[in-house]
Amino acid sequence: MRISQPRLLALAAMAGAALTLMNSTAAFAEYHGGEVDLAAASGGPTGTYYCTDADAFTGAYSCFKPEGDLLYIKDTVKDGYSAVAEWGYPDGSNGRTGSCVNKLGSGNWGVCNKDFTEGRFLELTSATYVKANLIERGNTRSICCT
Repeated sequence: MRISQPRLLALAAMAGAALTLMNSTAAFAEYHGGEVDLAAASGGPTGTYYCTDADAFTGAYSCFKPEGDLLYIKDTVKDGYSAVAEWGYPDGSNGRTGSCVNKLGSGNWGVCNKDFTEGRFLELTSATYVKANLIERGNTRSICCT
């Protein structure tokens, strides 16, 4: 039985696609948590707010303002990375976790408007990413109470 060249090429393409789909080592980039929000341009936080340590090494500085449940994230280093405020609950019982992603560039603040469960501790971590791939994470700060 003789197989024509177009059919042979089609079979080879399908076999290659099948092998790619079956490859379990393929990694998919993603931000921290189940909720990912793109930060809107903003000034820095005002009033009462709580921040992670200013960490020039990670290039990100994040703050939480309980009134309004606002997450602020500042990109502090011109390195081409996005600054990200990662958040979640310490006990994990709520199941909500996420990222507020600042793609506004170095020196700029961004804000994400959230709706957190009242009276709960919130954990906040500053991080940097490139194309949804984690570069570095700073220290986590536990903040009472949302």
